Amino acid sequence: MKRLLLLSVLLMPFLLIQGCSGTPPKEDSKVRVVSAESSYLVNCKMLGGIEAEAKSSLLVTSRQHLVKMKNNLKNEAIRAFPLVDTVGMSNFEPDVWAGRPDPMVVGVAFKCFD
Repeated sequence: MKRLLLLSVLLMPFLLIQGCSGTPPKEDSKVRVVSAESSYLVNCKMLGGIEAEAKSSLLVTSRQHLVKMKNNLKNEAIRAFPLVDTVGMSNFEPDVWAGRPDPMVVGVAFKCFD
């Protein structure tokens, strides 16, 4: 029983860290995330809206959470719109002190380059 408890205590940090990472696909490097209010998007073709899940954790810093939000949004954009090259993200800098961040991140997929 003590061995099982010790093993679970030793493995728990690794499981928590693994669960917090949003892994980008290889196509991810071709997609950039900008603020949805960016003037950069003026000449782009809008492909459609996207929504991705980005749950927060007390063990994740606000910077790590922002990276996870961007990666999850990119992944969802690539899945929904294969031609996407830019994603406009609505809540670019979430305020972690305002309470638990919304687990859903919203954005718009764009095609800006040929």
